Amino acid sequence: TKLGYRLFFATTTKHAFEIFCQEQPDLVILELKLDRSDGLELSCLIREHSQTPIIILTSLKARANLLLGFEIGADDYLTKPFFPKELEMRMRSILRRSISVRPVQQIKRESAQKIFKFGNTIVDLNKQEIWKGNLKITLTTLEWKILNLLIFSPKKKVDIKIIKIGDDV
Repeated sequence: TKLGYRLFFATTTKHAFEIFCQEQPDLVILELKLDRSDGLELSCLIREHSQTPIIILTSLKARANLLLGFEIGADDYLTKPFFPKELEMRMRSILRRSISVRPVQQIKRESAQKIFKFGNTIVDLNKQEIWKGNLKITLTTLEWKILNLLIFSPKKKVDIKIIKIGDDV
């Protein structure tokens, strides 16, 4: 949080995947030894639905675990003990590469909610909320309509006309 990231924690595969689907993070840092769960199972589950980068952070040092982690789709693997600055640099490197090339992503969920992610900006059309990092952005009804039009018609030419009424607008 000191670096400006929003963090979410889970101790089971089920809870972690629920958070993953709801929050659609830009990066997952995954411990292989979760309480009553297997981190490798969670990594596979995430890979079935998304290309969100995964850093495995674990005390398991066996080379077989490292190889298996990369085999199932991890983007990086760091063993404990580690230097916090090293984790920070690995996170920044992965985020720099993944956010710049990742298309707008929407995870299919049972509720079919419309949540979109643009870099570190999250747009939740169902709740009519926009979050840029930890900052909530408020829009007027008209701004929401314009945003919906832009999101759902990305290749369509949109003509927006603004009329100034009065001197204070």
